[in-house]
Amino acid sequence: ASAAGAHAHLGIGAGDRWLLALPLHHVAGLSVLWRSRVLGVEPVVQERLDVTEANTAGATIAALVPTQLRRLVDAGQRLAARVLLGGAAISPALLAASAAGGHVGGIVRSYGLTETCGGCVYDGIPFADVEVATRAGRLALRGPVLAAGTLAPTGLEPLTGPDGWLVTNDLGEVAPDGMVSVAG
Repeated sequence: ASAAGAHAHLGIGAGDRWLLALPLHHVAGLSVLWRSRVLGVEPVVQERLDVTEANTAGATIAALVPTQLRRLVDAGQRLAARVLLGGAAISPALLAASAAGGHVGGIVRSYGLTETCGGCVYDGIPFADVEVATRAGRLALRGPVLAAGTLAPTGLEPLTGPDGWLVTNDLGEVAPDGMVSVAG
């Protein structure tokens, strides 16, 4: 569900290729593998981001964290791929520097927890089948992207309440038009 939602939301399809430059012990790295599998393509795999190699290999979409983008901007490099950026707070100054220097083929800001398998809100817009609400100022999520639960010594413990909502520890709000903003 996460891979399908990401591809639909980003307009990814035949001819696209993911760049994997994130560790596989984090869901963001694993999600690149899932998304590539769903597309039926091999990702461009790198232990450490190498822009020249990524461009040569034909990566069209990359999942990066702000630190990687900062290094790319500071080095004056240009990654031709669009970037799905998440995993930490994204400073407006970094976005402005990247845009001003044309360092990437575009940026889409991602929000989601490990429990959403790599994100479910892009640029403030939830995937088509994901609901976002607030509960006492905290963001709550519901939809097929949520993991079934967490593994505990006694078995699988559900993540959600009986109503299917996962109330996160993230502060934020949902505007009347459905736009999601994360405050912290």
